Amino acid sequence: MLIEVEPLSIVTSKSGLRFKVICKARHGQDCSVPMVVYTNIDATKDAKIGTVWAIAESIFLSRFNST
Repeated sequence: MLIEVEPLSIVTSKSGLRFKVICKARHGQDCSVPMVVYTNIDATKDAKIGTVWAIAESIFLSRFNST
């Protein structure tokens, strides 16, 4: 489990796929919610390499590991 999100860092999902953090952001409708914007380095079952996602930072920290 990650402790801190660092922009441009490489992380792995629980399934072993690699992702790159693009940046940290704030939720568009509630700026008190920190978000993480990231992209996949490896193809996933449902998305090609380079797909961009955004997720709440608290969820990102619990679901990804540092490489």
